[in-house]
Amino acid sequence: MKKLLFLAFVILCSCQSNKKENPELNLPEDPYFTKIKVNDIKLGEPVFGDWLYSHPEKGQSFEQFMNTKHVVPTKEEDIIYLQPIGQFDSLQVKQIELVRQYLEIFFQLKTKVLKEVSNDIIPKNVRKKEI
Repeated sequence: MKKLLFLAFVILCSCQSNKKENPELNLPEDPYFTKIKVNDIKLGEPVFGDWLYSHPEKGQSFEQFMNTKHVVPTKEEDIIYLQPIGQFDSLQVKQIELVRQYLEIFFQLKTKVLKEVSNDIIPKNVRKKEI
């Protein structure tokens, strides 16, 4: 009986992990992330020209991001469509094609450029104001 209890104790103790857990995400520590943690620098106050200067946002943690619904391709929805709005010169059309090629490679999804539509579809009150 003592041998059986000793064996059960050894098995129970061997199941314990000595790895430290990341308390925020409940993930094991990774040497890679430990080394690059020095790059985690709190952002300073936004200055003119920064996105956050004109668009205040609360931000989100990695955990909040992971808990959001992610858009993923399905068999029915596996094409990226680019919709040019307005008129484009030949250089801009080439740029749109380069963006299409990049997106197709990056996302590994077929990417199509739709026919240009008039910028009249955008209500005047939400258009970008010319500076």
